[in-house]
Amino acid sequence: MMKKKLAVYIHIPFCVKKCAYCDFNSAKPKNGQIDLYVSSLKNEIISMVPSLMKMSDHSVDTVYIGGGTPSMIDAHFIEDVLAILKEAFEKETAGSYKPSEITIECNPGTVFDKEDNFVIYRRAGINRLSLGLQSANEEELAILGRIHTREDWKRSVKLARYAGFDNINTDLISGIPGQTWEDFKRSLDTVITTGVEHISVYSLMIEEGTPLYERYKPESLTEEERDRLNENDRLIYDNTGNVLKMAGYERYEISNYAKPGYECRHNIVYWKRGDYIGFGLGAASLIGNIRFKNTDSLSEYMRMYDGSCPDDKSFSDKLCASVPEFMLKGKNEVECIDKNGQMAEYAFLGLRMTEGISEEGFRNEFGISIDDIYADVIKRYVNMGMLIRKDGMIRLSKEGFNVSNRIMADFL
Repeated sequence: MMKKKLAVYIHIPFCVKKCAYCDFNSAKPKNGQIDLYVSSLKNEIISMVPSLMKMSDHSVDTVYIGGGTPSMIDAHFIEDVLAILKEAFEKETAGSYKPSEITIECNPGTVFDKEDNFVIYRRAGINRLSLGLQSANEEELAILGRIHTREDWKRSVKLARYAGFDNINTDLISGIPGQTWEDFKRSLDTVITTGVEHISVYSLMIEEGTPLYERYKPESLTEEERDRLNENDRLIYDNTGNVLKMAGYERYEISNYAKPGYECRHNIVYWKRGDYIGFGLGAASLIGNIRFKNTDSLSEYMRMYDGSCPDDKSFSDKLCASVPEFMLKGKNEVECIDKNGQMAEYAFLGLRMTEGISEEGFRNEFGISIDDIYADVIKRYVNMGMLIRKDGMIRLSKEGFNVSNRIMADFL
């Protein structure tokens, strides 16, 4: 019987400095915290994997090391964690460890002068890098609070190539205050000229509680200013797809473009509601239809996995009987997703992909036609030209991508 593919996420919550727009679970480490955290992370992997593999028959297909800034910690720590992960899965006869893709996120400001890091990453089995540029404009980098320059990013790409990496992603941010299409295109052209295999373009979200929010409160804008920003966002969005297509990149998800064969396999697992397991502070998991999440408290996480604390179950009263005992340790959220929730996620996430939702896949997954649940929503947006229904697939049209959040919300 074929094993079910599993995606593994490993969270490194430390940064040199938090970016001005960031509301992720990350912070500058205090003395000794990195060593203690890595030790706890390895303990979590060792304790979780045997129970996971007894519960289900999985084969690890992808690993993604995110943060925070994973590249700010000693590369040997990353190598050690991956060795523990491999050993833990290979010990269990029910599972296997043969990932086709192992990615690590790197901030150019932490690796542009560290050729050894890339050598160690390769030795550890990492075969994909995500080098966050965000912007090739120094003024925009200052607004975002990034710790690197455009030249740092270029040097990082060169060092990665020298080390043998042939699968590199770069992130860009659009919608930076004051940014025009011409500004953004210069960043886009900078990335394209390096030949990286994958480009992610995210629209800036100014989240409450971040330094950027204090400087650019969205609610302080006039209606005219909001309309102008929205129009600029649409212009960047449409033009980006055209420019990247001409350069050989195909959009396969709302915000992601890749050369053929270089789509991010790990993220596709999320968008297709596959099984994934998260290790580390605040990391989320989905196994079957059970979603669970690690505590967001660094001190509590390290206490739970310091090797001395007994399992305690003081985290959630909203548990279903099918939740295995091991899932309770260190988890502050456990949710059993009912059938309605599963169908909504299947539709919502499927529309993020340019290929859309498979009608046959929906029927196979849930035993009913997608029209039994969403006929009215589908018909309405098809008639509006926002959805295209063809050859057993339902996907967003070009116009639909511009209002994708509104459309996807109607499937929830």
